[in-house]
Amino acid sequence: MAGRVGLVTIAVDPHKRLNAVEVLDAHEVVLAAEVFEHSSAGFKELMGLARRWRRRQWAIEGATGVGKNLAQRLVASGEVVVDVPSKKSSLVRAFSATSGRKTDQVDAHAVGLAALN
Repeated sequence: MAGRVGLVTIAVDPHKRLNAVEVLDAHEVVLAAEVFEHSSAGFKELMGLARRWRRRQWAIEGATGVGKNLAQRLVASGEVVVDVPSKKSSLVRAFSATSGRKTDQVDAHAVGLAALN
């Protein structure tokens, strides 16, 4: 199934120790959701997940702040990275139809929606 999907957006809500990740297709369907350690081993696992989709782009909240290290590693690996300002993803979360509970996975979803829209 992963090979038949077009361009996917891999949305990341980065933290000091963990990265919450959600993979969305162009129709905002969630294809995968996981949490990875912010470490070399976690990066390797994250790239293993990403390789399931040939056509991909990354949406990282705060790619010039908390997500800078991850964004730079991805760009150095030849990946396409979009910076999603935290203000934009928080607006998406505020206007979404979710319960309003703030979790890492909800934040990752908001980052993905902000990047797609």
